[in-house]
Amino acid sequence: MSDARDSNRDGHVSLMEKVKDKLHLGHKDKDAEYTSTHHTTTTASSHHTDSRDLNRDGHISTSEKLKSSGTHTTGAFSDSRDLNRDGHISTSEKLAAGTHSSGFADSRDLNRDGHISTSEKLHSQSGFQERDETRLKLHEEQLAVSKREVGAGEVDIHKRVQEERVQQTIPVRREEVTVERRPLSGQAEPGARIASQDEVVRVPLHREEVITEKRIVPTEEVIVRKKEVIDNQTVGANLRSEYVETMQTATTHNSSTAFDARDTNRDGHVSMGEKFKSGSTTAGAFDARDTNRDGHLSMGEKLQSATGANNLKAARG
Repeated sequence: MSDARDSNRDGHVSLMEKVKDKLHLGHKDKDAEYTSTHHTTTTASSHHTDSRDLNRDGHISTSEKLKSSGTHTTGAFSDSRDLNRDGHISTSEKLAAGTHSSGFADSRDLNRDGHISTSEKLHSQSGFQERDETRLKLHEEQLAVSKREVGAGEVDIHKRVQEERVQQTIPVRREEVTVERRPLSGQAEPGARIASQDEVVRVPLHREEVITEKRIVPTEEVIVRKKEVIDNQTVGANLRSEYVETMQTATTHNSSTAFDARDTNRDGHVSMGEKFKSGSTTAGAFDARDTNRDGHLSMGEKLQSATGANNLKAARG
């Protein structure tokens, strides 16, 4: 015998059914109400209930989830990614759905690649009223030059010892003995006599002797100083800048007209291959100074254009 509180006849009395029984709510004609609920056609209304809520108590019990998951009828409010119809989209269901669930894709994602590019954002903003505005910030690179002090090496000053042979001629004096003979008159002298033995006369002689010695004397003073020398050094870099290129397109319902004509895959970015493919067909959209047609005016192209303009003025003058 079934419990009278089991209004949805699932063999389980939910907590809501127990509370209703305590408050004496919804006791009359439960069986008739249950029968009429499953045999009448549900009409569309502004407060539509979940189709899984069989007892219309505003709560989906576990048994109701299990019952609804066994059927293949999808309610008006069920998500197509909810494969097991449990009212929750798990990670595996999201991965299984992938990018094919176009019903849940962002309306700005025109090429359905799961990414909203800058051109798609701008295209979505182009539908605003005229009083709205879109602002873009343009940036450029500037060359910032600074200086820092680094080591430039060392200068070693060595004091070495060298040796050389020095010769010098110096006059040296010495004494010698000379013997001079003078003849006499030959007359006899009284008292003269001849010595009984030999006589020796000693004459001392002198000479100068050279004495050499070494002495240290200062010859030169070397002063080492550092001084600053200023050299001019030229530095350079390739600087990039942003600019805005305006392209007039026809106003149609086809969203593809908002893209650059060169953007063949409609990803909001003109790749190098697409630029080469477009060739000279889009040359009219480029700046005349852009000689290599890369969509960017380099510093060389700007200087070349300025030089050509000056030469033209000089020729006209």
